[in-house]
Amino acid sequence: MGFIMSEFDSIINYLGYESSNLYNFTISSFNREYKNNNVYLNKYSKEELKEIVKEFYRYFFSVNNVYTISKSNIHKNVADIGKIDNEKDFYKKIDSILEIKSPFDIDIKYNDSYELCGNIHKPMIYKDEFISSDNRKVYFSYIDLSKNINDLTLCCYSHEICHTQLESNIGYSKDYLNKEVITMFIEKLMALYLNPDLLNKVSFIREKSSYNYFLKLKGKLCYEEKINALMYIKSYILSNELFKTFLSDKRHDKYIYDIQSIFNGKITVDDYLDKYGIEKKIVLK
Repeated sequence: MGFIMSEFDSIINYLGYESSNLYNFTISSFNREYKNNNVYLNKYSKEELKEIVKEFYRYFFSVNNVYTISKSNIHKNVADIGKIDNEKDFYKKIDSILEIKSPFDIDIKYNDSYELCGNIHKPMIYKDEFISSDNRKVYFSYIDLSKNINDLTLCCYSHEICHTQLESNIGYSKDYLNKEVITMFIEKLMALYLNPDLLNKVSFIREKSSYNYFLKLKGKLCYEEKINALMYIKSYILSNELFKTFLSDKRHDKYIYDIQSIFNGKITVDDYLDKYGIEKKIVLK
């Protein structure tokens, strides 16, 4: 099969999710519980953005270095990589153009998006016949963030840094629909770290987005759109329940310790949710 990049099912397989879990979640109603609040949003410089989020991670976690790749390196090497038919040599060539960096050294591109809207780019290079190879790695190119840098942008940046820590471990979650559970938890933890009043604002925004996805499910969506809508909704519901459980427990440290274990590739998101009975809690409601 020829050289390809970024088809949805291939990405699911490459990252180690089990495709059999894609339709294990349905939702017939959506109850909203948060109201918007007019919390003051502090403004920050680009330098302050990085430093404050670094301090947050230093306080709670030990951050692992990650693989990175530049777009220019991809463009210079992609044709030669595509000609390689041996699996070991294919991934060896890709490894040769990767760099190991702190996630805080990944380039940030600032745009006109909303402050809690970001993205981290993973330009995966693969062939279908090598899709499940033990030699494959996940690597990152750049992060998109809003140029309007305030408290919400800091929460967003903490969310994207979390993606680097999770997704560097292939198979960190068996269920693709749980993709955003820990990242949404982390942005709430960041909000609490910055200002307890900010927590409700972040919760309201994520709930509103989840509800909009719920409404979209009633219309006509393509396969990828439907899966991603379900993923966002399920991730939000689970992360919300997880954070409530975290707040109500006197032992906050064990939740942080176990997230660090996910970052280190010792347990999966699925293990974590099972340990605290999070999916069972939402089923019972």
